[in-house]
Amino acid sequence: MSNDTERKRIHGHVILTHGAKPKGSLYKHAPARQQILNLKAFADRHDIVISRLTFDHSRSIRGWSSFPELARVLELYRAAGSGTVVIDDLNRLFRAHTIEQGHDVLGGLQPYRRHLLCVRQGCLLENIDHHEMLAFLKSPDRGKWSYAPRKSRLTEDEKRDQTRSAVIASRKARSAAADARGRELAAVRDEMIAAGETLTLTAIAEEANRRGLRTARNNAWTATSVARMLKRLEDSAVADGPADSTPERVRDA
Repeated sequence: MSNDTERKRIHGHVILTHGAKPKGSLYKHAPARQQILNLKAFADRHDIVISRLTFDHSRSIRGWSSFPELARVLELYRAAGSGTVVIDDLNRLFRAHTIEQGHDVLGGLQPYRRHLLCVRQGCLLENIDHHEMLAFLKSPDRGKWSYAPRKSRLTEDEKRDQTRSAVIASRKARSAAADARGRELAAVRDEMIAAGETLTLTAIAEEANRRGLRTARNNAWTATSVARMLKRLEDSAVADGPADSTPERVRDA
């Protein structure tokens, strides 16, 4: 393993929602222990160093303002154009009291999607699509979890079966999210047809963007991405069996 001066460095951040506010070393603060272990296990596994550890303490999450230190550090990295803050679990940010407060957290995170990495989710925030983010907002997981590896008692065949099941479940989840986005676009298209508007892929994209709809990567819709999604929806309908009617063909421009 390379020495610390050669290894990539990250900024770890801990979210404390119970217990007293730390007065000494965060490493000795019991409520922070599991999060720190998760961050250290992640760093060791990826041969990186936690160069700094900060925290927010909020017994009652009321919105983005409950995380002033996280917001401060993320803004520093955003202004610099580089740098990553790592938290152990995105769910921790959405354990607010109301959906409105959760939406406030979601809005506060938007400028920093390139700079926040979530260990449990295994990616940067920018790689989590809009529908998945809404799922975190509406029903965050409040259970305990550990990133540190545990000794497995499964046989090799059982491990392979588990992996296959996880892959299948992941594909189904992504497919369901894509179907939901396709239905949203189809609804926009159908409403435009009913209103007698000029129906083009560009027009559908513009209307979808006006309504705040986004792609899987939270980007604005374009004529190309609309065409791809509507074709996917049409192919899915054909695979499922004959439909009552065929949607009107949309022009490319």
